[in-house]
Amino acid sequence: MNSPGKLIEGLELSSAEFHELYLETGQNLRKVQLINGVVRMPSSVRIDGHERQSCIMNGLLFVYCTRMNGVEPLGSCTIRLNPLNEVQPDFGLRIKEGGLSKVEGGYVVGPVELVGEVSNSSVRRDTTCKFEAYKASGCKEYIIWKPEENEIVWYKLVSGKYEEIIPVDGILKSEHFPGLHIDLHAVFTNNLRQAMDRLLSAIDESNNQNE
Repeated sequence: MNSPGKLIEGLELSSAEFHELYLETGQNLRKVQLINGVVRMPSSVRIDGHERQSCIMNGLLFVYCTRMNGVEPLGSCTIRLNPLNEVQPDFGLRIKEGGLSKVEGGYVVGPVELVGEVSNSSVRRDTTCKFEAYKASGCKEYIIWKPEENEIVWYKLVSGKYEEIIPVDGILKSEHFPGLHIDLHAVFTNNLRQAMDRLLSAIDESNNQNE
């Protein structure tokens, strides 16, 4: 391995080299990632503009998984997408059995069905190199929440390209996960009860249709 012995911004590595160096150095860095073969170091995280939004999405996805069998929330766990990408998204979902990914050595390996980023200081990275990494690896849906713009953009993978999912009456709806609906006004105004009520109602409607 041709490296300086520790992970630094801009270092070019394969996923295997990155993972080995991360374990060997014991740097214990949260959110250090390999994106398209390049090491990207983490920045400080604010409650307002990042962690609050991340908690909202992770909470909704956790509740979704309690009502839907065979689906697992990811939080910000490491995902080894492919030989050039080892990432830690802010939130996500995977199908546990028969899905796109598998778990090896405690890590998620391969693309997942839903992945998401809260984009503040990382907005350029999330909309360019990470966007391309998720798309190329085959992640079915990608959500980008931009707090400073009060915007959530939800993409679906269609014939190898990401196409935007258009909200209907202020509601964004997953095309891969039935009943996964996000009330935009509720999450933008931090109205967690309204966001949860909308999600639970959509899940119940979906489950009733499948009975």
